[in-house]
Order: sequence, then C-alpha cells, then structure tokens
Amino acid sequence: ALLLPGRGTAEGASGMSAGGAGAATHVRVKRARTTFFVATQPAETVLELKQKLQVLSKQPVAEQQLQLEDGTVLEDASTVGELKLETDCVLALCFLKGDGEWEEPNIESFEPDEDGEDEEEGAAGLGEEAA
Repeated sequence: ALLLPGRGTAEGASGMSAGGAGAATHVRVKRARTTFFVATQPAETVLELKQKLQVLSKQPVAEQQLQLEDGTVLEDASTVGELKLETDCVLALCFLKGDGEWEEPNIESFEPDEDGEDEEEGAAGLGEEAA
C-alpha cells in the first residue's frame, strides 16, 4: 500500500484500487465557482491530494492550502483516513497570495444552511463575522 503517485497521476487515480486497503473516497475540492472531484484512498496523504490538485489547478503544491468547512487547515502529513474524509465531503482550496498571506475560502454556500437562507448573498465572502 506504499504507492507514491508521481506527476500526472490524477487522470488514472480513480481506477487505481489495487494497493488501497479501503474503498475509494471522492471528495469535492472547491474554490470560488470551481469544483474539483478527486478520488482518494484512506492511506493517501493531504500532500498527495495536493499533488493531484496541482495537475488540475496548475497551482504548485507549496501554494495550496486545504481547509475543512469549519476552517480547520489540513496538514500535509495527515491521511484521508485519519481525517475521516467521506465521499462528497467539501474541502476549500486556498491559494497563497503575492503578499505571502493565504486567501480566505471563497466558496458559494460554503457555510451550512442551519441559520436559514437570509445570509446567502454574503456566503461567498467571510461568513465568520456573524458569530
């Protein structure tokens, strides 16, 4: 199960289940109005997920940050299994800006709808101000 994908493996990754101990998980990685559907295995690390996203987003791994919907930043060494990522879970993809700061998650309807739909207009921006 120690299969380290090289460059360009994102295209065939969904069909590769030979080395995986568990079932494939398909996560949604969102940034602005773009959604990437990425197949992962429980033993796959966040770094390996970023390598797949590099092929899709054309953004270097070092300039990518993945966050859970609650704003938790995912560490590169963590695995999909450790993080308990399930099929159809949503991750926010943030890029490193020119000033060395990470951009804020910018995903339409990134916040859960538990407060109602009144705040839908501001959902793409900073939703954390309404505490």
